[in-house]
Amino acid sequence: MREDGSTDSYVVVDWVELTNIIAQWVIYRFRATNFMGATLSFHDMTNSQLQAHIRRSAKDSSRVVFVPHAHERMIQRSVSDWEVFECLRSGVIQRPPTLDKKTGSLRCRMEHFGAGRNLAVIAALDDEDLDVIVVTVMTKTR
Repeated sequence: MREDGSTDSYVVVDWVELTNIIAQWVIYRFRATNFMGATLSFHDMTNSQLQAHIRRSAKDSSRVVFVPHAHERMIQRSVSDWEVFECLRSGVIQRPPTLDKKTGSLRCRMEHFGAGRNLAVIAALDDEDLDVIVVTVMTKTR
């Protein structure tokens, strides 16, 4: 405490942890994925690699963006955010991804077969923005 009654505020920082966080953020933001030293575009990835990227991204909900159409379909089909995230985190890509000619993004269909109904989420991936964009949600009751 100083003579005038004010105090200095200090922030205790673990520099190693801070450096690791910054390094992870830089790696995430500036490359799609690094495979044996080479950066791959989403267009060059296999279904397994795309699936792994979507699953990894969906673990952090801030990396998943819902377009208005997806919200409309979720309401129409009574699908919760939790179900969409579950599909993205543990679903599979069984069909080849398609190229959206308008936006240039790659659209992947993640499918999850849960108890009661099957859920499919169309997720768009763009090399410029590494977030997962939820385009639409589809259901099929067993």
